[in-house]
Amino acid sequence: MPQNTWEQPYDSQNRWDALAYEHYYAWMDVTMAAKRAAVVAHFLSDPGARIADMGMGSGTATYTQGLLNPDTHVIGVDINPTSVAYASEKYALPNVSYMQGDIENILFGPNELLDGILDSSSLHHVYSFNNYSRGHVRDAIRNQVEQLKEWGILVIRDFVEPEDRMILLELPDNGDVELLKQLSLTARGLEQWENCGFFMDEVPAKNPGTRLFRISAKHATEFVLRKDYQKDWETEILEEYTYFSQKEFESTLEQNGLRILFSAPTYNPWIVRNRFRGKFKMYTEDGKEMDYPPTNYIIVGQKIPKTVGTRLLEKRVLSFDTPSFLQFSSYRDTTTKQVFDCVNRVGTVQDIIPYTEKDNRLFVMIKHAYPRPIVNSMPRGSHNIDSKHYSGYVIEQIAISDAPTAVVESTQKRLFATLGISEMEAENKEKWLTYYPSPGGINEQVSSYFLSLNSLHKNTAIDAAISHFQSSGTSRVIDIGELLRVAQIWGLPEARLELNLYFLLKKLGKSIDPWVGDNEIHIETGSVQNKINLQDLLDKPKDTRFAPTTEQAGFLEHIRSRFVEEKRNRDESTSVIASNDLEFVIPKTLSTNTVSVFPILRDSRDGEIYAMIEERHLPVPQIQEGSSKILTTHAFRLEKNITTFHEMEHFISQEFCASEDSISHLGESYFPSMGITPEKVYPYIVSDASMTPPKGYHAVSLRSLFENIEKLRDAHLMVAIMRAVHELGLWEEYMGRR
Repeated sequence: MPQNTWEQPYDSQNRWDALAYEHYYAWMDVTMAAKRAAVVAHFLSDPGARIADMGMGSGTATYTQGLLNPDTHVIGVDINPTSVAYASEKYALPNVSYMQGDIENILFGPNELLDGILDSSSLHHVYSFNNYSRGHVRDAIRNQVEQLKEWGILVIRDFVEPEDRMILLELPDNGDVELLKQLSLTARGLEQWENCGFFMDEVPAKNPGTRLFRISAKHATEFVLRKDYQKDWETEILEEYTYFSQKEFESTLEQNGLRILFSAPTYNPWIVRNRFRGKFKMYTEDGKEMDYPPTNYIIVGQKIPKTVGTRLLEKRVLSFDTPSFLQFSSYRDTTTKQVFDCVNRVGTVQDIIPYTEKDNRLFVMIKHAYPRPIVNSMPRGSHNIDSKHYSGYVIEQIAISDAPTAVVESTQKRLFATLGISEMEAENKEKWLTYYPSPGGINEQVSSYFLSLNSLHKNTAIDAAISHFQSSGTSRVIDIGELLRVAQIWGLPEARLELNLYFLLKKLGKSIDPWVGDNEIHIETGSVQNKINLQDLLDKPKDTRFAPTTEQAGFLEHIRSRFVEEKRNRDESTSVIASNDLEFVIPKTLSTNTVSVFPILRDSRDGEIYAMIEERHLPVPQIQEGSSKILTTHAFRLEKNITTFHEMEHFISQEFCASEDSISHLGESYFPSMGITPEKVYPYIVSDASMTPPKGYHAVSLRSLFENIEKLRDAHLMVAIMRAVHELGLWEEYMGRR
């Protein structure tokens, strides 16, 4: 066996020769293809930015980052000289370099600070190969933050430690049982023999052909994440994947001066479909089926000045002793006698999309780190099903109100002046899209205006007076492809920007980058019923069935609260640097979670894909455009007792008489109207030849919905159409290019 040349303590994971690494990386690159594109999407980098890929392994993520962002310089770092040599030879690009180094240490001095740092599946190596030490991970994070420029981004993609509790793990009575028993004796193989392994107790099985084990949630997670990596089992069991909980990750980054832009467990759909589903189940000790453990965890932090806020949160509820900002009204359906409650802000809203084209790339101007504290309002009995946490500083479109007041007009002029847009340029904007963010109860119509400019100003601070917090963030000029990759992996929290980006690409006849990651949607073929031409639906006579009423449905709860902007100090204390009183609404009895379901099926006769959409009557479109008729996707407010993905998907299965295997996520969750409500929407696709959609649906070709999307009004439906066309790889076909 060759002499080991690694530095301790990492030499125990050495695979000894170049050929062994070639085989290892070839296998790893296939399994992690989705990961690479997903991870690099977190860097919205400016030209000239320097980004380090810490613990790069094969170098594929380093290479992908350099390929996707040719204006940046990417540096791959790994402690293993064989990895550095391998990547240097196989993944060479003019804007990519590789170096050997221990990612726990300072590698870049004060004169070579970085704009971004990526730790992708690397910090658990620092933890494992330093005697399972959390302290070494904290040291690595502290030193990496020191190597970041102010406003630089740190992205950690690794694993997250579950809640400390005992659970029940059910396995088929096959080889996995013996593997679990082996792991229970050999886990933490770098420790002394007496400290290896973990507690596990077999209990009577619940179902025939299965075995049931009482085990900690942590060790159950460790097992199911690694059980299929048996080819390198002896090396894999040396590592412990999970070392920090989500709360500990967030606290550690905040203590080091980072603002948490995003933090969430993530699920690789390929792994869930091929390695989790049908291979095991987890239950609480009282027998309630649990969600699968996340396949990974991602946290994105930004290094900020000491005077800038770390997060926004709801501090206290206030009384309504001043005039209300939100306005309420109720309407009765004179046909069904049902009463609907609506809420609105004064005036309508305009989305402004300044854009320019350079070197065959399309760029848009957006707001970056704009404060939207309502996303962090207290849950009030609603469960955060996907465990996404935000700082409250978000990426969103530039938006203005068209309310005809001197104050608003002054604010608009200040905003355009800040963005470097003249009044003459602003007058040339074109209205291309109109929609309702959440027409079931939010009486708000948004019009999107697209503004073609020869050039766009970059990284300009937005007047703090616009948001009434310590900062209103900055304007940024970003490549559309980068923004859509962000939308697909952790979501532009409000989907309005995403919808506008899709429409701009469609309007200008542009191609689109492939969907990030694995396409988990399988389209069933069957006999499609209730087909109808989209234009026939749109041409139906107007309906004005709603009449104002003083009776209220009692659906909405109106809340006024004080939101504060906090700065977290190194000693874990916090300081309030700004506050603002805001109003918002939530359902009185239901949760703030909405599930949006897009049923699709390929017709066995003509081969076309059809979507089952709903024709509804709601007061909002009648108020705004004179007819109550609106075409929507199927959206349901969830009961508060639905707290897991498993329960949400079971609910969809029951509503559509479809198998749970036919249900797929349609991208990430989003907030439809962050300025009015903390409602979060979970979009799904259902494709089951035997499903039965709710009454009142129509089957319309997906192609015609895409081609005529500007004629639609329901934002949930419009987002579902664009995401489905993108994820299914139909963009080029529907644009008429193949």
